[in-house]
Parts: sequence; structure tokens; C-alpha cells
Amino acid sequence: EGKTKKNESYDPILLTAHKPGEAIVHRAFLPDARPRAIGVGYPEAVNLVWDADTLNLAYVYRGDFMDASPHWNGRGSGSTPLGTDRVKTAQGLPLQVLESLDEPWEPFSEATIQYQRDTPNPEKEITFNLKHPDYQFRGYRLDAKRFPTFRYDYRNLRVTDRFDPAEVDGVMSIVRTLNVEGEADENLYLRLADTGSQEVGDGWIDVGSNLKLKIEGAGPVHRQVDGKRETLVPVSSDATITVIYRWNTPAKS
Repeated sequence: EGKTKKNESYDPILLTAHKPGEAIVHRAFLPDARPRAIGVGYPEAVNLVWDADTLNLAYVYRGDFMDASPHWNGRGSGSTPLGTDRVKTAQGLPLQVLESLDEPWEPFSEATIQYQRDTPNPEKEITFNLKHPDYQFRGYRLDAKRFPTFRYDYRNLRVTDRFDPAEVDGVMSIVRTLNVEGEADENLYLRLADTGSQEVGDGWIDVGSNLKLKIEGAGPVHRQVDGKRETLVPVSSDATITVIYRWNTPAKS
């Protein structure tokens, strides 16, 4: 009688910014991201989840931001992004040195250990996140509008990753600005897409799920490795790369 129902539902706890024009930042376990996920709800009803384990954007979406009731009830099971039109981007570690464009992308830094709980001779293995030695998360800073700028180091580079809502061709979109300071290694690439057809029209790259992106500040490189399409951009020293994420149609009111 005293046990909690497994699928018990709670009244929603809808997260909204304290003041008009401000963003709201919510750190929690979130779906389709690694454990250290950071949700950001921007004015104009565009949102994203940034992954502090992989130091990269996990996905964008629009509409209502977040229901935090699962996070605050029971033992806590993470929050639930609301809204619609969620689109996963190229998840995983953002940067890699490729000796050849035929070299596959390594999206995660992981290790395995044997699961030794039940038997002295275990066969089962557990995979877990392993901090990549080339990366160091430096947290994020909030500006006057509480917009975060994410910061991390990659080898000899200092990287900032910022997002702003902006209307593009009549559709509220997200503009991402990646700033790289320092000396970049040769053949260093940033991976920006691994979904959709990635066909290009008027500079827009179709990443599927009703979303296109446009890249400024670097020329995209399209490739197919192991049957997977990817869009990369070369990263040079002291560079700024801008990526516009635009849905094909305005949000439904």
C-alpha cells in the first residue's frame, strides 16, 4: 500500500524566465543527452540542450521550455523538455583531428569495466563516460539577459559557444557563435550535422526533421563514412564560426 506507483504522474512544474527578455537555465538529467545536461529556454520560445559531458549542443526545439515535476518529485528522474520540433544535432565530441576524411568520427570518450556484482568470473561489461584528455570544461557565464556562453578548452584552444534567438526569413531561429582562440592543429574539424539528407540549397543544409542550417566563417565539408553522412567544417587558429539553425516553417501558434 505504501509503495509509490511506478508510473505515477505529478502536476507539471513549468519553468519560465523570471523577466521578459531573459533566458532560463536548467541543469538536470534530460533525455537524449549525457548526464550533465544543461537546458536553456530563450525568449521567443526557442530552446536547446547543451551537453557538458561532450561539450556540445545536443538538440534544439521550440515552444514551451521544460516540465521540472519529475526532477522535484519522488527520488527525481530528470526533467522533461516540452515544446515541439526537437532536432538532434551532431551529438558527441565536437572537435577531432582527421588525418584523412575517410577516418570515422569518434563521438564519445568511453571505457568499459566488468560487472562483478553477482559472479566471481564476470562476463558482462558496463560502459561508462570517460573524460577525454583533450578537453576541459570551463563552465558558462551569463550575460545581463542570462544568456549563457559555454566555455571549454580543446588542446591549445580556448572555445566559447553561444546561442541567440533571431528571426531569419520570417522564422524564429537560433544563431550559434563558436569562437576559437589559440593555435589550431592541422586537419582539425568541427562536426555540425549527421542527420538528414544534408543536401544544400541557397547555402542551407537540410538536416532533416523540418530544420536546415547555414554555416558562416568556414566552408562546409560533406562526407560519407561507414554509410553515415556528415557535415564538417575545418577549424583554423583564432576563428569565429556562425551556425544558423532555422526551422522550415514558422511555429504553430
